[in-house]
Amino acid sequence: MIKYSHGKGIVIYQKFKGKVAMLAAGTPTFLLINLQREDDKADFCLKVSTKIPSKSTNDDGIIHLPNPRCAKIEILERPTIVNISKNSTWTSTEGDDLIITCHTTGIPTPNVTWTRSGKKAKNFGPSSSLTLKNITREEDGLYWCMADNGLSTATASVRVIVKFPPSIEYITNDTNVNETDDVTLFCNSTGNPVPKITWVFGLDGRIIGTQETLTLSHVKRNQSGTYWCSAANGVKRPRNDSVRVTINYPPSIDTKPISQAVNESDNLRLFCNATGHPTPQITWFKKTDSLVPLTVGTALNVTNMSRTDSGVYKCRASNGIGTDAFASANVTVNSKPIETRFKSNVTRDTTIRGLSVTFLCNSNSVPPPALELRFKNTSLGLFSGGMFTIERVNASDEGMYQCVPHNVLGTGQIATLYLTVAVPPSFEYTSNDTTVKENDDIVLFCNSTGHPPPNITWTFLSGSEARIVGHEQYLTLSNVSRTQAGTYQCTASNTATTSKTTTIQVTVNYKPEIKYTVHTTIYTWINHQTKVTCAVDGVPSPNITFTQAGKVLHSTLPENGTSELLLKPKSTADFGDYTCTAKNHLGSVKKIIKIKHLVVPAAPEGLEIDTRLHSIEIHWKALDSTPDSPVIDYLVIVAMRGEPESQKNCTRVHTGQRQLMCAVNDLESGTVYNVRVAARNRVGYGEFTEKEVQTGVEAKPTTNLNTAKKEFQEQYQEEQLSNAVVDGIIAGVLFFCSLVVVIFAIVKYRRPCHLVCKKTSQDLSSEECNMGHDNPGLSAENPGAVEIDEQV
Repeated sequence: MIKYSHGKGIVIYQKFKGKVAMLAAGTPTFLLINLQREDDKADFCLKVSTKIPSKSTNDDGIIHLPNPRCAKIEILERPTIVNISKNSTWTSTEGDDLIITCHTTGIPTPNVTWTRSGKKAKNFGPSSSLTLKNITREEDGLYWCMADNGLSTATASVRVIVKFPPSIEYITNDTNVNETDDVTLFCNSTGNPVPKITWVFGLDGRIIGTQETLTLSHVKRNQSGTYWCSAANGVKRPRNDSVRVTINYPPSIDTKPISQAVNESDNLRLFCNATGHPTPQITWFKKTDSLVPLTVGTALNVTNMSRTDSGVYKCRASNGIGTDAFASANVTVNSKPIETRFKSNVTRDTTIRGLSVTFLCNSNSVPPPALELRFKNTSLGLFSGGMFTIERVNASDEGMYQCVPHNVLGTGQIATLYLTVAVPPSFEYTSNDTTVKENDDIVLFCNSTGHPPPNITWTFLSGSEARIVGHEQYLTLSNVSRTQAGTYQCTASNTATTSKTTTIQVTVNYKPEIKYTVHTTIYTWINHQTKVTCAVDGVPSPNITFTQAGKVLHSTLPENGTSELLLKPKSTADFGDYTCTAKNHLGSVKKIIKIKHLVVPAAPEGLEIDTRLHSIEIHWKALDSTPDSPVIDYLVIVAMRGEPESQKNCTRVHTGQRQLMCAVNDLESGTVYNVRVAARNRVGYGEFTEKEVQTGVEAKPTTNLNTAKKEFQEQYQEEQLSNAVVDGIIAGVLFFCSLVVVIFAIVKYRRPCHLVCKKTSQDLSSEECNMGHDNPGLSAENPGAVEIDEQV
C-alpha cells in the first residue's frame, strides 16, 4: 500500500520501499522503480480521495472519488548473456569440431545471432550455438554473440584460438663456404602457438642454437655437415628440416710418395693421397718438366724404366681452394755405365819420355762405377777420384790404354786412348853461316831427330815481317838477290814439347852502288864551310874515297855506307869537280860532284836621285837574278855628309817593271847627303853604288837679280875655298864616322837608317821595304858573306 498526501508527504509501506516514487508536480504520478520480475508482477489500482479540512473541527474531511482505476503490471526483461564472460577464450585444434553456446535471458526471449569480426568477417545464422566443424587456422579470430528481444541488444565476445602444428616456411639453401668464412643460417616457421626453433648439429643431437638465425663464425672444416632446424609448439609432432653446410678447405697431402731406387727396365709405382674439399685432384709431374703432367690420380705407374726416367717426381693436390699442396719423391734408376770418357792430361795424348802422365776417366751410371785402367789386356788398377798417374814414362809405356767401368749391373761402355811417348827434337846437322855473291845459288840444310819425327819449318826473319819460306830439310835459294840476305831460322817441332830452333846467317855480296840521294851539284862560296856527302851501298862495305884533280882528299871504310867531306874554299881553285869512288872486292863505282862558286851581287846601276827642299827620291835599276843565287833584298843608306848619325829613313817605295824607288822625307834643305845602295843574295851584300846630292835651298826675296846673282857667286866661291881646305879632314872624318856607325849597327843588331827591299820579284810594294835589317854581319863598308844553303 502506498499512500500519498498532497502537500503533506508520502507514506509508503515497508514492502514498497525503494520501489515506488510519487511525483506531485501538477498531475500526481505513480512511479515504480527497481521492479523485480517475480515479485512485482501484479495488478495495481489507483483510488483517489480528497481530504477537505474543517474549520470548526480539527479533523480533515475526506471525499472519495469514483471507483478506482486499476492497471496490470507486466515486467519485461532486457536480454542478458549469462554464460559468456568478458574476455572469454575458446581453444581448439585445427581439424577438430568446436561448438560454442550462447545462453541468454530476457522477456521476451531474445533472438541470438553469431558474427565474426576482422578481415574475414562473417555472419552466421540465428542460433544460440556456434558450430565450427573441422576447424581451420583461418577460423581463428573474435566471435560475437548478440542477443536482441526488442528492448535492447546484448553482446558478448569469444576469442577462438585455433592451434595448429608447426611448419617450416623457409630455411637457408645448402651452402658452400671456405674455411675461416662466416656462415649465417636462417630457419623460419609458422604454427600456433608460435613454434620454438631448435638447431641441432651432429649425430649426438647437440643443440647449438634456439633462434631463427644461426651464425657460425670463422668456420672450421669439422663444422661441415647437416644442420637440422626443429620447430615445435606442442601441437602434434615437431616439424624438422635441414641445410647442408659444405666447408671448402685447401688440400693437404696425407700420404706422400716414397723415394726409391729401381733397376733399369723395371716398373715404378708411386702413391700420393690428399684431403681437402672439394676432393683434391692429384696430378703427377717430373721436376724437370713441371709444365707437362704425367698422369692424374693417386697412383703413378711407369713401366720399363730407363736411366732418363731418374729424377724427382712430384704430386700436386689441387681443388681450387687456397694453395696447392705438393710432395715429391726422388727416383733413382740403377743402370750400367755408359758415355765413358777417357783422356790424359797431356796435349794430344802425347807425353815426353821421363815425365809423368795422368789418365782421367769418368762414366755415367747409377750407382757410380768403379773405373779400371787396362794396358795390353793387363789391369793396372783402379782409378782414384777419376785419375790414374804413371810416373816417369818410357818408350815401353806407349800404346793403347782402356778405361773399363763396372757397377752392380755389370761392365759398361769401355773407352780407349793411345798414349804416345815422345822424344823432343834435336838437331843432328845444320848449315853454317854462308856468304854468296848476288845471282849465285845456295842450299841450306837442317836435319833433326825425335819422336814422332819432327816437322821442319824455314822462316826468313829479315825484312819488314817474318815469313815462312820452306818445310823441308833442304832450303834451296836460286839466283839469290841482295833482298834475300839475312837470317834464316830452322824450326823442328813435334808433339813432344817446345820446338827447337836454329838460325843461319846468309850474306849476299854485291858491288858498290851510289845511292840516289847524293847531290851532284853543291853551291858555296869563299870561306864558307860546306859538307859534301857520298852515300853508297854494297856488300862487303865499300871503301869510299874523295878526290879532286887526282888528289885524294879523304878515304874511309864506313859501316853505314856514308862518308862526308868537309870543305871550306879558300880560292877559286877549290871549286870544280870532286869525285866520290866506292870500292869493294866485287868492283867499284864513281860519282862526280860539282862544287860551284857563288859571289855577291854586283853594285846596282842606274842610280838617280831627285831632290826637293826637304826630301829626296832615290831611283835605281833592279839587278837580274839567277836561279842559283837570286837577289834577296837591297840596302839603302842615306846620311848627311860627314855625319853618319844623321841617317834618315825611307818613307815610301814605288816600283816599276825594272825600276825601284825609295823616298826619304824630313831632310834639311840645302844640305848635302850621301846615298848608298847595295844588293844582297845568299852570299851576302855586294858593292855599294854611291852618290851625293844636295837638297833644295829656300828662296830669299831679292829686288835685283844681278845683286842676288853676285851674292850667290861670292858665297859659292867661299864654299869652294872652304871645301878645298878641309877636304882632307872631311874625308878622314867621314871614313871614321862611317866605320863607327857600321860597328855600332852590328853591335845593336840593326842597320842605321837604311832601306831594305826584299827582291823576290821585279815588282816590290811598300810593305816589302823597311828601314831596318837583322843581319849583324853586314856593314856598309864590307857587306861580308852570309851562310847559304849547302846544297841545292
